[in-house]
Amino acid sequence: WDQGTRSEGEPHWDTLAKLLKATQGDGFNGDTMDTMYRQFWDAGVAAKYHIVGEMEGGGYPSEGERPEDASFASAEWSPMGWGYFDYQLKDDNITYDYRVAIGIDKMKWLDSRRMTHVCDRWAKNRTDPLQFAFFNGLGFESWE
Repeated sequence: WDQGTRSEGEPHWDTLAKLLKATQGDGFNGDTMDTMYRQFWDAGVAAKYHIVGEMEGGGYPSEGERPEDASFASAEWSPMGWGYFDYQLKDDNITYDYRVAIGIDKMKWLDSRRMTHVCDRWAKNRTDPLQFAFFNGLGFESWE
């Protein structure tokens, strides 16, 4: 979707790792990305500055555009991600209606260092996702 970014003459992951190191940033928000691709991690290691990506897909296997999206492999180098849980859209077709309390986050169960951020980006009332995050030891993707 990004057609207007000026090329820095090197892959985006290399540029991002260098910028994060120069600004002492921790990482980046991977909006629209399913997983944090290994190239981002490797670029941070090459820059001698480990970075984290908080991917919208949470790093969970999906039918994304790239083969890497179909596995849990990114859990080896990406300890963060968004969490969308069992929901359906409300009548306004924007906010989520959580049908049940969320269960255990598989990624956090496999690696307790993992930090999933419950996401309900368009919600007007965030009581349910805040409670889900609190009672499951998860973070919260606050947006605005």
